[in-house]
Amino acid sequence: PNPFAMAAWSEAERAAYLAKLLDDDAGEEALFAESLDEVPKPLVDALVELRDGDEPASALAADAKDRGNKHFKTALKTDKPMWYREAAKEYTDGLALCAAAKDDPNDAWPRLLEATLKTNRAACSLALKNYGAAKKDSREALKLAPDNAKVLAAA
Repeated sequence: PNPFAMAAWSEAERAAYLAKLLDDDAGEEALFAESLDEVPKPLVDALVELRDGDEPASALAADAKDRGNKHFKTALKTDKPMWYREAAKEYTDGLALCAAAKDDPNDAWPRLLEATLKTNRAACSLALKNYGAAKKDSREALKLAPDNAKVLAAA
């Protein structure tokens, strides 16, 4: 027997879980939440630890930015809005990781990276014609890095 094997769900457990997903009054599952604000912080912390191990949050935020940039470039080449949405998701993940770095006494807050992530997400919102979100992210980026040329150009 495999010591790492997990027991399979019974049909009743599976049905109960699926019913919960369809219940509008049930709490959001972490996978389906629209914002990290909807997910309890201990769960977010546990998921981040499970996913990322010992890597500092600031380094993971930079990785998220790189993944977002790849999606953004694909969007420019293919002219498919789906890639802008994927890029925006990566930038949002990166912003959550910047917040985690800010809260971690062993990690430095990547203020400039946070401003860049907000600027990049604003570019995605602009491409998707979500002007309100683009304006909000641009203003927040400008507050974080008022002397950064890329942020100034985007704002």
